[in-house]
Amino acid sequence: MTISEKIERLKKLNKTLIPEKQEEKERLFFAATGSTINYDKIGSDPVNNSNSQDIKNALYSNASAELDSLIHEREQLVYDLNSKLNEIKIDSHRRAAKLYFIDGLSIKAIANKRMHCTYETIKNYIYESRKYIENNDQK
Repeated sequence: MTISEKIERLKKLNKTLIPEKQEEKERLFFAATGSTINYDKIGSDPVNNSNSQDIKNALYSNASAELDSLIHEREQLVYDLNSKLNEIKIDSHRRAAKLYFIDGLSIKAIANKRMHCTYETIKNYIYESRKYIENNDQK
């Protein structure tokens, strides 16, 4: 997996995959513990199925394992990206790149709140950093 692919995968994990899996896990937890109303069965006769609770627990367990797997993948990607970003010699470029690629902050947030530089300066730091790590990427 190239650095560009790792960066895109990390973004996808942080913005969609992990939050969705956390929400699914929470929903399945409430279903398994009986803390919510099951809207699928309103108006129907209650069915006493002994396997029903086992299925709910298994679904919750699977969602929990999938979430753990996604979190582990994210941690590995962060470690790999940190290793590559640490190769950048210029401290300000490295810091901006870590805030942008790993922490997921916007260029504007980095410029105004973290590094107190202009937007264009941070944009150039990130561009140069990405160019550097992509050129030195070992597949």
